[in-house]
Amino acid sequence: MSFGDICYIYQAALYCDSCGSEIKQRLKDESKRPKDWRDEDSYDSDEYPKGVVIDQAGFTETEHCEGCGEVIYEVEDEDDGGW
Repeated sequence: MSFGDICYIYQAALYCDSCGSEIKQRLKDESKRPKDWRDEDSYDSDEYPKGVVIDQAGFTETEHCEGCGEVIYEVEDEDDGGW
């Protein structure tokens, strides 16, 4: 992951950019996209994926994509064995 990468929250799960984009396309094809889909304040993440900037999300543990299993955020091992 690089600075500014996006992931998505949808129905209480995290998705990588690729899987989140696929979900958004599927919902669009099924005519289930919210009317004002660009305004994330106008709908709930249970209805349509909401984008999250990974490095600003405040994750505290390693997170994986619910769709493909890709690591979205990895916590660095801080235990160096010393004091």
